[in-house]
Amino acid sequence: MKYELYRQIDLIIFGILMIFSCLLSLFLFSNHSLPFYFSFTTLLLFITLVRWRFLGMIPFVLTQIILSVTQIFCFHTKPELTFAVNLGACLFLWILPLVLRKIKQIRKHPFFLIGLLILTFLLIGAGESLGLVFVGDFRFLKNFGYYLLNEELFSLILSIILILLLRNIDNLIVNVREHLLELKSEKEDEIWRVSDNEEPLNKQ
Repeated sequence: MKYELYRQIDLIIFGILMIFSCLLSLFLFSNHSLPFYFSFTTLLLFITLVRWRFLGMIPFVLTQIILSVTQIFCFHTKPELTFAVNLGACLFLWILPLVLRKIKQIRKHPFFLIGLLILTFLLIGAGESLGLVFVGDFRFLKNFGYYLLNEELFSLILSIILILLLRNIDNLIVNVREHLLELKSEKEDEIWRVSDNEEPLNKQ
């Protein structure tokens, strides 16, 4: 399979998973009498950003647009407020791919892994709070705190547990391009020569 095709399929799959997770949580936990809420959308976003860097933002942006339309037509939320919050969540995500460039084989460093996952939640919360500022709600710190402690606390805890389990899957939480290059290099290293006549060691 060509690299470009693999990338497209991978982004589509993660995009579908994000949309499904987002809408499922929306309809399951839209009852405000429930004392908790959780969604795996941010976890899926984080994995996608690790795999594809800036391109990983595309499925999330599309998910937020679909979420906004669903909230407006199914829950009759205010359009300007809905789009401000949901699209505001994307404002600071570009920071994470820049940070990820500095860390190689992130899945082998659990503290960095957890730290960057938490950073993803923080960036989304900051973006949503800033989005509210754009529509006249200037309680940035209050909205930011509400997002972290009331809306996403359970999601964050569950995501941390899951990311520690998922990191053991060899080709999941990796930069795909770097991972493929590493596999190619390992395959080439297997064919090495041990004598003056350069006879391959693994020749039958």
